[in-house]
Amino acid sequence: MLKTIFLTFMLATIFIIATTYIYLGGYKDADFQVTNRPSFYLVYKDILGSYEQTSFAIAEIEEKLKSENIICERTFGYFLDSPDKIVESDLRSKVGCLFSNSQSTSLKQTKLSPAKSVVRAVFEGSPALGPMKVYDKAHNWLSGKSAFPSLEIYSYNTDNKIITTYYFQVTTKGTE
Repeated sequence: MLKTIFLTFMLATIFIIATTYIYLGGYKDADFQVTNRPSFYLVYKDILGSYEQTSFAIAEIEEKLKSENIICERTFGYFLDSPDKIVESDLRSKVGCLFSNSQSTSLKQTKLSPAKSVVRAVFEGSPALGPMKVYDKAHNWLSGKSAFPSLEIYSYNTDNKIITTYYFQVTTKGTE
């Protein structure tokens, strides 16, 4: 009896883990290419500390924009520091909503100018898994250079599944 309960528990646990992995897109790989990055307008909040605060701050910006009758179709995280090189409490980021045009809002806003020769990665799985699937490969694409600062843009496809697009600046000699 105890053996059956234990076996049932183990099989259920394996099933739940496998189902979650598939649902979150853990089996998917990111598509990489070198391209140009268009300009964007960022309506944002500055964050100092753990990058895990991102979703809460994005929700706050979305709510404030909604109160100003501005719909946020794409959100972003702009991560300025490498967690491997900077202590967590000193990590700097900007998070919020991303637009193609300037917005009439009371919130902080800046224009991110276009950039040539960036590495773009597109991952169609959970943003929580994205960094594990993308940053090591980006490091290789960047010939061992840091993947920071990095811009992550969160949007939805036609099936209402989230897509994360990453932009990593390619540094050339003399610009490091």
